[in-house]
Amino acid sequence: MSEDKIRSKALALVIILLAVALYNNYRMKQELNNLRSEMSSMEAVLRNEINGVRNDADHKYESVTKKMEQEASLFSDTSINMGMQDGKLVVTMRAVPKALEKNETVTASLTADGTVYRQALDAENQAQFMLEPAEWLEPAFVIESETGYLQEILKPVYTVNTMMARAECDFYDSEANDEGMFHFWITGNADGNPFEEDEIAMAEAKIAANGMVESSGGNGGSHQKSGYSQAVTEAQAVEVQPAAYDQLAGEDLTLTKLSGETEKIVGYRIDVSNYIGRKDNVNYEVYLRITLKNGLQYVTGGPLVSFASTENSTSRSGGSENLAPVLDF
Repeated sequence: MSEDKIRSKALALVIILLAVALYNNYRMKQELNNLRSEMSSMEAVLRNEINGVRNDADHKYESVTKKMEQEASLFSDTSINMGMQDGKLVVTMRAVPKALEKNETVTASLTADGTVYRQALDAENQAQFMLEPAEWLEPAFVIESETGYLQEILKPVYTVNTMMARAECDFYDSEANDEGMFHFWITGNADGNPFEEDEIAMAEAKIAANGMVESSGGNGGSHQKSGYSQAVTEAQAVEVQPAAYDQLAGEDLTLTKLSGETEKIVGYRIDVSNYIGRKDNVNYEVYLRITLKNGLQYVTGGPLVSFASTENSTSRSGGSENLAPVLDF
């Protein structure tokens, strides 16, 4: 056999062995990928089962804990309801004792901002308090007799949600068809209206500059649009703490009260046409403050509306914002 033939056969054998090795390597990778996929699936199934067991255990724990609390409680039923009236926080506490001797009475106790309020339950097992607004309440019920007392302390109650109002901007009001006019309405919350129109002493709005926007360019024509614009939303939003309204750098705006919308508390119109007419590429934001006759103030935590105007376009955005009470007035 010639040397060339030997080399050819050797080369062919090397190629065959290399092909076999590559194929085996491919098969091993496929098997490894399949194993990884199976492992991932098994991990997902196991994770879901663990979450299911954990959720079931949490549910059973909560159920057992609640049952133990009910069994250990002095009362078969307790409840606390809140509302607002004349700028005050109205709290109704109710408790039905499991057993009550003739010489025993039940008193509701409520601690707000370090002050303790007490009142005996009436024939309907209720006591009602009218308090200055406070962020947290610490409720308790006390069974008293000549020989002593038993007290049951309830979980602290967060009150701000009950006192919260909402400011809703209406871009589509039939009367607000001018880009420079914003209409907005003040509404209540799930517990009702925290205040009524006749309780309002003053409504204020402040406009503040917050960043610049890029001009969209164009052929010199005029373009206006409503809604969110990419340029405007790139500006940094300002979160205003309730007590920081006075420190907000900006100019005061004039508010005009609106009529109609009897289901709302009150509505106002804001005219910002002077700022839109500047076409200065500045992103402007409008904030609102409501002062009640008793001194309690509400402010928007963020901009009620924002807008910007350039030589070629006008953009505005807004929707609704919480009106949060300032509780350190």
